[in-house]
Amino acid sequence: MIGVLSKRGFDVVEEPGLRIIRSGGSPPWDDLNSFIDAVIKQSKADLEEYSDAKRPTFFDRGLFDALSGFAARNKVPLESLLPDDFSFTQPVFYVPPWPEIFVNTAERRLSMAVAIEEADRIERDLIAMNIDYVEVPKTSPEARADFVLSYL
Repeated sequence: MIGVLSKRGFDVVEEPGLRIIRSGGSPPWDDLNSFIDAVIKQSKADLEEYSDAKRPTFFDRGLFDALSGFAARNKVPLESLLPDDFSFTQPVFYVPPWPEIFVNTAERRLSMAVAIEEADRIERDLIAMNIDYVEVPKTSPEARADFVLSYL
């Protein structure tokens, strides 16, 4: 879906964690705390870079996901971590893992079970923070992009 949105001319910001791993940063399987810290820093930089965007910008994961992971790992309230000026357009498009298309790569080594746990935690945190979200249906990338764009 992200690739389809990009091909349709929208700005798409690739998942910070993948960029960190590809650039030689500490991967989560070596040092999860360092990885989460790097993702938080990169996510904040991404938000700053696109703060004045003139057209819709789609972030593939980002600050909320990273802070949710940090809060869970360190057993601190998520709301205590969110910056005072933290905001984004709602609804958030929630795309949980899909077993039929789930693939591990060199950059993405987590198991399907861990991916589901992570997605469930993020969904719980979205609900707890009263963030309006919409689950994107499990269909083709083109149909997913059409679904998302129908909200704009």
